[in-house]
Amino acid sequence: MRRREFITLLGSTAVAWPLAARAQQPTIPVVGFLRPTRAEESGELVAAVRQGLRESGYPNGKVAIESRWADGQPERLPILAAELVTLQVAAIVASIDAARAAKTATARGPDEIYTEMASLMPSLDNISWERVQRESAVTYPADAPDKPGHAVVFEQGFPRPGGFGKLVAAKLQPPDETPNEEYPFILTTSRQLEHWHTGAMTRRATTLDALEPSAVASVSRGTIAKLGVKPGDPIRVSTRRGVVELAARQDDAIPDGVVFIPFAFVEAAANLLTNPALDPFGKIPEFKYCAARVEAVDPAAKVAAE
Repeated sequence: MRRREFITLLGSTAVAWPLAARAQQPTIPVVGFLRPTRAEESGELVAAVRQGLRESGYPNGKVAIESRWADGQPERLPILAAELVTLQVAAIVASIDAARAAKTATARGPDEIYTEMASLMPSLDNISWERVQRESAVTYPADAPDKPGHAVVFEQGFPRPGGFGKLVAAKLQPPDETPNEEYPFILTTSRQLEHWHTGAMTRRATTLDALEPSAVASVSRGTIAKLGVKPGDPIRVSTRRGVVELAARQDDAIPDGVVFIPFAFVEAAANLLTNPALDPFGKIPEFKYCAARVEAVDPAAKVAAE
């Protein structure tokens, strides 16, 4: 079988490529995969390659054992351990050197990238990078390099025949699921100012998490009174798909009969409740509207259940 040495690229997912193609790879590889001829050679090869990388001036190079299969059979390399070490060290070093050289040769600053963008985007006419740097911000479109940009994009008409815009009527369709006696509320979901989508980043920010540390269900003043609860009391929100319990928040911007839950909190996941039905045209799930039931939670009963 033909010998092949593989390098994995930092930041990529299981990307492997032959030694012969290393010069075309733009990312600096730092992980070498070894494929020993015998399992008992694994530890010896790893140690030898690490030592070779250190001696070559690349002490941070990492190595690991890779097991590859071809046609259902494990691949075997008819190559001595010492030769494999030499090839692997050479492959990693040469790949790093080639990638660094390519990166240096093609490195460009934001000014060059912006200038290339502007050459392809008429909306950036008369707005050079130097002008952006000088004025800090420029509104487009701009009629001349020394004139301010327009606050309205299409002041003189739209880029269509006659300058007229095109309005397309949409047929109003009811939601897939509407309130009824069993589920009399409308549940809607969205983001919060402090938390973006699932909170994977924003909930790790101590300041943002301190502002909104836990899940809440925002309801109207009328709903608060009807349920007989106070802001901060636990309430239960149920749909045909699931149930979550979370604190009630009084929000005068919420109409009676509507409950709003942000979807950034895994401990009270709003999308356990939402409707996965797809819009027939856009194929977008109907996450913003479904029928729900909202109830007060007896704190004593909750403690007893726990």
